Amino acid sequence: MEWKEMGETCILENFDMALVAPKSKSIRINGKGTCIRLENIYWILLQRMACVYGVSVNRLIATLDKEVQFSVGEVSNFTSLLRAIAVTESLSGEALLQRAPTLCTRQARFAEEV
Repeated sequence: MEWKEMGETCILENFDMALVAPKSKSIRINGKGTCIRLENIYWILLQRMACVYGVSVNRLIATLDKEVQFSVGEVSNFTSLLRAIAVTESLSGEALLQRAPTLCTRQARFAEEV
């Protein structure tokens, strides 16, 4: 039996599954080469944040790493922290989105890659 036959709403009906596909990126964080693997949706949110702050995603991640090091020290799972920061910034999004350009060139280019 399908969801609609049961009178339920299908939450995933318009969901783009490409958003949950993982993507690895090699970046330099404060002089050290590393690879970060996140789902596409988090790369999109980080790109949006980077546009707001006028920096590249690499620079944003390096800055977040420095801030974490100075404020709490080492974290056990940096990618989980990036996910949490991206979601938190997105949820407080009205302020973030008001500061964001309607469509920045870097964001458009990144969205095409996803």
